[in-house]
Amino acid sequence: MEDIEIMIRLLFATALGGIIGSERESVLKQRFAGVRTFALTAIFGAVCGVITFFKIPFSELFPVLGLIGVSIYTYYLYGYFRKRPKKMEIVTIISVPLCYLVGLFAGYGLIVSSITMAFIILGVLSIGRTLHKYIEMVNEKEINEIIQFCLILFIVFPLMPKEPIFINGFGIDLIMFLMLIILISFINLFAFLVTRLFKMVGVLTAFMGGIINASLTIQILGKKVKKNMEDRVLLLFNSALFGSNMRNMFLTLIVMPGVFFDLLPLFVIISVLLLLFIIFIEKTKKWDEKKVGIKIEQPFSLISGIKSAGGLFVILSIFNYLSNISPAIITGVSIFSGAVSSALTIISIGVVTDQVGAIVAARSVVGALIGGAIVFCITCQFCQSKRVRKIMLVQTLIFIALLVGYTILFLV
Repeated sequence: MEDIEIMIRLLFATALGGIIGSERESVLKQRFAGVRTFALTAIFGAVCGVITFFKIPFSELFPVLGLIGVSIYTYYLYGYFRKRPKKMEIVTIISVPLCYLVGLFAGYGLIVSSITMAFIILGVLSIGRTLHKYIEMVNEKEINEIIQFCLILFIVFPLMPKEPIFINGFGIDLIMFLMLIILISFINLFAFLVTRLFKMVGVLTAFMGGIINASLTIQILGKKVKKNMEDRVLLLFNSALFGSNMRNMFLTLIVMPGVFFDLLPLFVIISVLLLLFIIFIEKTKKWDEKKVGIKIEQPFSLISGIKSAGGLFVILSIFNYLSNISPAIITGVSIFSGAVSSALTIISIGVVTDQVGAIVAARSVVGALIGGAIVFCITCQFCQSKRVRKIMLVQTLIFIALLVGYTILFLV
C-alpha cells in the first residue's frame, strides 16, 4: 500500500469524525466528546483498518480490539459524567463507537461506505430532537401496534410459503394475500401517523379519516353537529368522502392498472365535484378549525389486521367462485361487498380481473363505489341535523346517478 493512499484514508477518517464531532459540539454546546474526541476516534479506527494490510502478527485482531477499547472508553465517560451536573447524552455515547466504525471503513478503503455511514449518523443526530417531540405524541399502545405491523412486514411475510396452498381445489396464494393486507394496513397506518404527528385538524383530519374509514369518520362527525355548524360538518363529510375516493383510486391503480385508465375519468369527475364543494364552503364561511375536531383512533393493530384478512378472504373466495360460474354476477355482488368495505372489494376485484375481464372488473369497481355511497348515506342519516341529512341524501343520489350513467355510457 502506497503512503499517499494511507494518508488519504486517514484524512478522510479524520474529516468525517470531525464533522460528526462538530455536530455534537454545536448542538450540545459541550467541549467534551466534541470535534477532537470524534476526530481522534475516527482516525484510530482508520489506523486499525490500515494495519490489517501489513504483515504484523495478530493484525487481523486489531479492528475488534480497537472497537472493544473504544466501547470501554465510552462506558467510562458515561459513568464519569453521570455523577456530574452536566451529563453526557446517551446518543453521544452510542455515536463514539459508530464513529470508530466510520474510521475503520475508511481505513479498509471503503470510502463511499464510510461517507454514507457518517452522513446517516449525522442525519439521525440532526433530527433526533424533532423525533423526540413526535414520539411523545404517540402513546405506548400505538407504538406497540406499529411494532406489530413491522413484525408482520419484516418477519412473518418473508416466511410465507412461496407456492399457493390448495384447499378442496381452491388455491390460496398466501404471499399475495398477505401483500394485499399489508398494502391496505400501510395506507391506514400512514394516514393515522400523518394526522397524529402533524396535529392536523378540520378538513385535513377528515380527509385522512376518510382514507382510513370514511363511514366511521362520518359517524364521529355526525355526533359533533352543533347549532349553526351544519355547513362545517358538511364540509368535513365531503372531505372524508374525498379521502375515501383518493384511496380507492390509488388501490385501483395498484391492483389493476389495466382497468385504472377506464375508470380514471370517473375518479377525476368525483374528485373535482367534491373539491368544488369543499372550496365553495371554505371560501364563503370562516371557521375556527379547532371547534370541530376529530381524533383518529384506528391505527393498524393485530386485531384490525385479522379483521381485514377475514373480510378479504370471504370476499375473495366469493369472487373466485363466481368468476368460474358467472362472472357478470360479480358486478351485483360488489355492491353488497362494497357496502362492507369498498377497499377490500376493489382489492378482491383486482385479483380476479384476469378471469372476469377488464369490463366486468371496471363495472364491479363502480358497484363497490355504489355500495360504499349507500353506506355513507345511511351513516349520515344518524346525524342530529335534519338539514345535513337531507343534503347528504341528495348528494348521494346524484353520486349514484353519476356512477350508473358512467357505466351505461362507457362500460358496456
